[in-house]
Amino acid sequence: MDGTWVSVEEQLPEEDRSKLLCYRTLANRRGVCLGKWVGVRWRMSGGYYLEREMVTHWMELPALPEVLSSGALTPGASPPTEAVGWRGEHRPLR
Repeated sequence: MDGTWVSVEEQLPEEDRSKLLCYRTLANRRGVCLGKWVGVRWRMSGGYYLEREMVTHWMELPALPEVLSSGALTPGASPPTEAVGWRGEHRPLR
């Protein structure tokens, strides 16, 4: 990740991969959220949808840090391959 915002007019991200989204509300306010492109609109991380024209830019997410058993982070370590959801379910990271 290079930390660069990509205009949706220039390029849409690959489908079903989480990104950081910059969007504009109907009241013309701006916001940032996690979400993914699902073919015809954007699905926010909370399960809500944004219409295509509401999102103006997207950015890749950084790699997750590796957490050691001591709780310390190791810079440059390989990211984990699985996450635990808020309900305790384990799921693979893509």
